[in-house]
Amino acid sequence: MVSTLTILFGLLTAGVDTWPAFRGTGDSISQAEQLPMKWSEESGVAWKVDLTGYGQSSPIVWRDRVFVTSAEGPNKEQAIVACYALDTGRKLWQQELVSSQTCPVSDYVSRAAPTPAVDEHRVYTFFETGNLAAFKHDGTLVWQRSLVDDYGKFLGNHGVGSSLAVTADTVVVLIDHDGPSYLLAVDKATGRTKWKQDRPQKVSWSSPIVAGEQIIVSSSGDCAAFDVRTGKQLWLVDGISGNTVPSPTVSDKFIIVGSSESASNLAIRRVDPGELTKAQVAWRSEEASATFSSALIYRGHVYLVNKAGVAFCLDEDTGKTVWRHRLGGSCWTSPVGACGRIYFFEKSGTTTVVTAGPELKVLAENSLPAADRVYGVAVVEGKIVVRMGSQLVCLADPVLGVKPVTQTSSTSTEASQESGAPNAAPLFPALPKAITSFGAATIGNDIYVYGGHHGKAHHYNDAGQSGDLLRLDTAAPKAWETLATGPRLQGLALVAHAGALYRVGGFEARNNETEEQNLWSLADCARYDLAKLAWHGLPPMPSPRSSFDAVVSGDSLIVVGGWSMQGGDKEASWLETAVAYDLRVTDGKWRELPKPPFQRRALSVGALKQNIYAIGGMQPDGKVTRRTAVFDQTVSQWREGPELPGEEMDGFGTACCSLNDRLYMSTSSGKLLRLSADEKSWELVRQLTDARFFHRMVPLAHDRLVLFGGASMQRGKHSSVEVVTLPPQPRVSDTK
Repeated sequence: MVSTLTILFGLLTAGVDTWPAFRGTGDSISQAEQLPMKWSEESGVAWKVDLTGYGQSSPIVWRDRVFVTSAEGPNKEQAIVACYALDTGRKLWQQELVSSQTCPVSDYVSRAAPTPAVDEHRVYTFFETGNLAAFKHDGTLVWQRSLVDDYGKFLGNHGVGSSLAVTADTVVVLIDHDGPSYLLAVDKATGRTKWKQDRPQKVSWSSPIVAGEQIIVSSSGDCAAFDVRTGKQLWLVDGISGNTVPSPTVSDKFIIVGSSESASNLAIRRVDPGELTKAQVAWRSEEASATFSSALIYRGHVYLVNKAGVAFCLDEDTGKTVWRHRLGGSCWTSPVGACGRIYFFEKSGTTTVVTAGPELKVLAENSLPAADRVYGVAVVEGKIVVRMGSQLVCLADPVLGVKPVTQTSSTSTEASQESGAPNAAPLFPALPKAITSFGAATIGNDIYVYGGHHGKAHHYNDAGQSGDLLRLDTAAPKAWETLATGPRLQGLALVAHAGALYRVGGFEARNNETEEQNLWSLADCARYDLAKLAWHGLPPMPSPRSSFDAVVSGDSLIVVGGWSMQGGDKEASWLETAVAYDLRVTDGKWRELPKPPFQRRALSVGALKQNIYAIGGMQPDGKVTRRTAVFDQTVSQWREGPELPGEEMDGFGTACCSLNDRLYMSTSSGKLLRLSADEKSWELVRQLTDARFFHRMVPLAHDRLVLFGGASMQRGKHSSVEVVTLPPQPRVSDTK
């Protein structure tokens, strides 16, 4: 089975700085490495804001923004969507929709209960008033519709509370009520209906979950799966009772159904569509129950909380009770797993933090007096955003410091600076994450970044890899913008040609943080069309390849070096080839260049005139080389080039680019080098502010080099950006 983060493909962008939907990625697990564990009214509160209206939905987070929904008016006449800055709590915008269906406000009827969802393009909102809408991140309304007008009023005494689920291109809405019920899929971009699956009349407030090609719904008597593309029901397990509020939870092995009745808390084995029968129920718990919150599956155990506030820990494989612990009260918010801990958020405002696993150890009991019930949370790196009816509270560890998540690895004073002016104000903002082994390119004033590793060093898993395509407009460098997402990759290359971007190779980790590393190099190649803002696949390379480098020379994309990893314990194959592709065609063929006289990875490749330079790198014997090999395209032959100066490690994880017909190198010791005019030696240009390896250097305009990302032995990963302004090149007449 693939990992949980992979099967929830609609939310692949979820990471340490996003909490994009109900229960994050639908599993209540955060990939954050640092979170507050202790707080109080006097300590650990970063900010607190009063909201317009009242709501029972959870907050969601995308990078530096928090989105929340509310209802206002004695009859919920207005449906409100608001956006706040994550670092300060400052309101950035608010939009109001006229409710399609009104109802007198009371404690017995839902009020803005469905949680919205967000991706890199839009925020998707739904209200029990029937209003379904999408907004851009800046608050611009993209589309809206009324499900009440389209399919009839919502009936029942307590309203609708089901939150949105999303896939890569679809928003999924579940309407189970006292009238004709249905499961609905709408297009993210337009709001138009893709399909509608009618359901028997039933009342529940649970939310659907997307798991690979299936939508899982646990609701009032049964648990069923539906095809993501067509809405066709694939399987059904009935005979369940009490599953009206908790949503299902999916792991690699099981679908956990939560219920207020203990015998209906069960695990269904995940199998192929159409093969599931009642016999596939793996276990039932005779003790544990989940009344309001959903189950959490974290590190081999299942956590549930009943109406009386008793928390249960079950063995995921058997369902046997491992421990139970009485909390101070009931939890309406689902427990969260993060940093090896379990967070139980009681509706009163008290949060109990325990160690994850079979041994119960209470780490903290935090009291945060709540003006109203705690309905939901969003958890990102360093912060927990708590939603009460009419208030948002952001918690941050005072020891870690209260600072924006975009500065996870660089303080504001050591972020992007002009090289040689250590006290200058930042020229360009730091990267959203500190990353290594990524791709980068420039087109005009724009710098583009794709992929990279932001997890712990030498610990590779799907959560630690990025699939974001970022852009920084250096003419107005306010912030890095996420243009698109794709496969999570590192050890790849990104190049530019004729106004388009090309992503080449790299490797993906096909394991989560608890599994053994399963790393696969890819042969994939894709073109990003900046006019249409879309990726288009190109013919793959002849062999999978990662830890290589690539460069554009003329109209050719040239790839040199690297190795191929093919999963598990298999030994990586060092590649002996260099290949080229004609970028003027979209369906051409890769061709092999004359065989290079070396095998290397972690090298850098540059182009100067008709020559391709393969510089430094690691060899199959584990030794680093500072040698340079030059491929002369005019005669189609390799020859020896000048060796890099410095120590052995100066050849490891270097960065290279050309500017004004000169070739520049950045080494792991922080030296900026330039190839001499006669191309026979390397000249020291200056010592950089930050030493880096596995970073990138790109040219900007006619006189600047921009270095960013990477890591160093002293500081670890970098998010900082360093700009080097080069002195004017002498004119030819001045050299005579």
